[in-house]
Amino acid sequence: MEVIARIRNDFPTKFGLPRQSGLAPSLLSRIVFEPKYRNPDALRGIEGFSHLWIVWQFSGFAGKPWSPMVRPPRLGGNERVGVFATRSPHRPNPLGLSCVRLDKVDFDPVFGPVLLVSGADMCDGTPIYDIKPYLPGVDSHPEATDGFVGSHPQRLLDVVIPGDIETVLREVLDPAQMRTLAEILAQDPRPAFHDDPEREYGISYAGLDIHFKVRGSTLSLIRKTPLRMAVLNLTPDSFWEPSRYNMAVLSSGADIVDIGAVSSRPGADPVSEEEEWARLEPVLRSLPEGLRISIDTVRSSIVRRAHELVGHFIVNDISAGEDDSAMLSTVAELGLGYIAMHKRGTPQTMDSLTDYPEGVVGAVLDYFEAFSQKAAEAGVKDWILDPGFGFAKTESQSLELLRHLGEFKRFGKSVLAGIADKRFTAGRTPLLEDLALLCGADILRIHI
Repeated sequence: MEVIARIRNDFPTKFGLPRQSGLAPSLLSRIVFEPKYRNPDALRGIEGFSHLWIVWQFSGFAGKPWSPMVRPPRLGGNERVGVFATRSPHRPNPLGLSCVRLDKVDFDPVFGPVLLVSGADMCDGTPIYDIKPYLPGVDSHPEATDGFVGSHPQRLLDVVIPGDIETVLREVLDPAQMRTLAEILAQDPRPAFHDDPEREYGISYAGLDIHFKVRGSTLSLIRKTPLRMAVLNLTPDSFWEPSRYNMAVLSSGADIVDIGAVSSRPGADPVSEEEEWARLEPVLRSLPEGLRISIDTVRSSIVRRAHELVGHFIVNDISAGEDDSAMLSTVAELGLGYIAMHKRGTPQTMDSLTDYPEGVVGAVLDYFEAFSQKAAEAGVKDWILDPGFGFAKTESQSLELLRHLGEFKRFGKSVLAGIADKRFTAGRTPLLEDLALLCGADILRIHI
């Protein structure tokens, strides 16, 4: 069989998807045809039908052995029944059959005819093999029995979204997406055999990293717990004045303390290597035992001197190796962690380098695509991605990057968001930090 189309929607993975079509009627999807099948004639007359049958593949199960007995979630994941008595993906031919509502037949200048549907139970990119009209006079059987399903009705949860989280969600989700999220969560996305009220779960939806707990019949959204990187600036001219020589940071309880001796604020003057080391050395010699640190530097020579003094640490390089050609090989040789940040130019020039003809998100994604190859060639495997908010980016560009932070998870690396008290936050640091966490940030660079 040939794939004729693919589903496109806000669910990149299957976890959190409704277990059957129609359970989340607000979930909107697009059916985009493969180039070979973008013939409008093939859809002539389809607009007269309100619902469609979709034949699709459980793509994650292709090529895997089938199982004659399965454990349906509806039975709590404990009782076995025959696979042909279920809609389990563990079938000889891993095909799914779903009924969706046809909302509109659209025409895209790039993708040709596109079907806009609602109520699907497929994740983004699912391959589709066939589409047929649903005929209520033939396909509907009100007298049908529903086997074990009827004796084990679906339990819907009460969904609680705290006000602060709802405020952040409404920054990025439209009303239809908010309804869909509530419908999805009410279905209880957890594995059927899970019932730990303290366990934290997460689903990916619309580019967001949604975390929740379930206690009894109530599902509550919670704030994701990130690693906290507190800033200690050993400079007289850093942008955030309270961070200058704030030695209390060393005992603040932060997961990581980021120590920098050269200001990178717009317009900052260059500092010599000897001056940078003169600022760093006394602090490095007096670090509390067991403190996890990163050192904010673009110089491989500073990295070597610091390593001789304190051993392992994380290199926080705002130039991603571009300001020192020996940086990546040095990090690989010493086996250090590494943070690669996107920027353009120098502190003196970066504010004039904010033109991204193809869009800032695509440009930064391309940058890290190239960097990941460069890091692999240099032997740097353990690296963290920092999109560089505020560095050669306008306020609107930084906010756009923030809302698309989830796209950077494609590199399989932890994502750091350094947005605390930047110019573009305009006093909204707590709100934007919560937004960063929802959009996929794993580490927050903060000021204490």
